[in-house]
This record gives sequence, structure tokens and C-alpha cells, in this order.
Amino acid sequence: MARVPKRKPLRALIRKEFQSHHVSLLIGAGLLLLHLVAVGIRKMDFDLTQSNNTLSSLLELWWVLWFGLPSLVGSTAVAEERKLGTLESHWCLPTTRRAQFVVKLAITLMVGVFLGGLMPWIAESIGGLDVMPGSYFKVRRETVSVWQHMALTCLVAFGITQVSFYASTLTRNLLQAMGAAVVAGCALTVTVTWAMDATANPYHPSPWGIPLFAYIELPVMLAALLWLAFKNYEHVLVGWNIWIRNVIVISISLAFAFTASAALYRRSWELLMTLEPRHGPAQLSGAIRPKICSVPWNKLFALLPDGRLWAATQFEAKEFDEYKEIQNGSEKTDRL
Repeated sequence: MARVPKRKPLRALIRKEFQSHHVSLLIGAGLLLLHLVAVGIRKMDFDLTQSNNTLSSLLELWWVLWFGLPSLVGSTAVAEERKLGTLESHWCLPTTRRAQFVVKLAITLMVGVFLGGLMPWIAESIGGLDVMPGSYFKVRRETVSVWQHMALTCLVAFGITQVSFYASTLTRNLLQAMGAAVVAGCALTVTVTWAMDATANPYHPSPWGIPLFAYIELPVMLAALLWLAFKNYEHVLVGWNIWIRNVIVISISLAFAFTASAALYRRSWELLMTLEPRHGPAQLSGAIRPKICSVPWNKLFALLPDGRLWAATQFEAKEFDEYKEIQNGSEKTDRL
């Protein structure tokens, strides 16, 4: 009696996904060899007196080339399968589409972070970060831990891979996916940069705080991109109707992030609350006489009856009573 082999679809899916990235892995191996050659040249050409050497400046930024591999890995995940006509046949495997999507996304992110985030750090570490110049070495000197800038490169590689994977679900070949990834990445970068610049202005602050916006926008956009990527993955052919749906969902997600951040930052729920608390015991009580003092550079201090000191840097003066201005020991009474 012949023995029926056990089916292991999950293992087959993982093997298939790694095989689909073999070109990216080969390119990564070649880039690693070139990076080691660049490290060796940079080490032999190490001269502090020649800070404007063009070759040294070029070799210092060699590790930035690794950021191109996450884009390649993510762009080939789905688009190339559509081009080769194998996407629909994979749906006949004895697994659900959700499982296939999760395996594909996990392997793509793993390969993208490994090539774009870990490999630059490994290549620079082989050459010796402490004995050679280079922008990677300068980043290490400015950070607290050696793992800090490695985590930063892995985070950047993760973002590039995620955006490229999403663009791959919208297109039908590699070139279209890379173009869509560049457009989507630039749009997200411009949006976040604009929010940060608007918040950094101390005289005209934006209605949201950038940390609060980042805490809300990043999870919302990540969930939206994952949901849209899965919905796009279920279509063999993509057209303008799918593109329009993606644009609408992303626009609604960004609007929700901005609105929620502004509502929380400005404490909008206080508009529905009463201005005066209920009459009762004094809210501030103590033996200390309250005082208000202003100093140059728009700083205001208030001594509360319970001994606490309240300070403010942004305030608006209104005329409501007399105040005393102390100048060289003499008191001057005026209106505020």
C-alpha cells in the first residue's frame, strides 16, 4: 500500500515566498561584497587632513544604497505574480487567501528589514565603526547606544517595505509598483513634514501636537494600508475603480487622524462642560497670600494659596484690576 504524504501547505508557502525573493537576495549578496570593498578603500584612505576628498565623501554614504533593496523586495511581492499570471493559480492551494496574504507580507517584511536595516550595520561593523570615518560612524557618535541607529535603519527599511508592498498590490509589474511606491512615500513624507513644520512654529502653533498626531496617524495609516493591501490582493486585475477606492480610504484615514489629534490636543470635550464649577468649598485654600508676577520674555508666574507655583509662557493680558509694579524698591500702581 502506497503511503500518502502529509500535506504541509504552510511550509510550502514559506518556501515559495523565499524563492520569489531569490533575485533580491542575490543582489543583496553582491551589494555586500561591494560594500566590503568600499569599507576597505575607506579604511586605507583614512586621512583626517583630507576632509573634502570626493572619493571619501562618496564612500561614506555607500550604506544608503541598501535602502533601495526594501523597495525592490516590496514591489515584487504581488505585482510580479500578476505579471507572470501565477497569482490566480496560487489561490487554488489548500489554504485561505488570508493565510497566503499573511505569509507573503511577513516574509516580505522580514527580507526587506534584513537587507535594508541589518545589512548596512553588519557591513559597517565588519570594517570597524571605531576606526574609520563615515556618516554611519558619525551617527553612532551622536546616539546613546550602538543599537539605536540600527533600530532607526530597521524602522526606515520597514516603512519602505510596507509602502512598496502596498504599491505592489495596486499594480501589474515591477516598474509600476516602484513608481507607485515613490508617489505614495513622497505623499506621506510631505504630509508628516508639513504637520511637523506647522507644529514647530511657536508663534502660530498648529491645532494638533506632533507627538499626538504621530501616535494616532501611524497606527491608523498602518491599519488602513494593511486592509487596503489585502483587499487589493484579492483582485487579479486592478483598475481605476480600485485606485479611487484606495485614495478615498487613505484620505479619510488622514482626515480622521488630523481631526482626532486636534480634538484631543485642544480638549474639545470641554466645550460641552460648564464654565463655572458648582458652588461649594474653596477650590484653592491655604495660608499663603496669592500673587501674580510677570517677568521679561513673556513669562508669567502665579503663587497659589496652597504654596504651588503656576507658570505660563503664552498668555493674553486683559484689563480687570489694578496691579503694582515694583521698580528699584518703589511701587507703582497702574491698570492691567
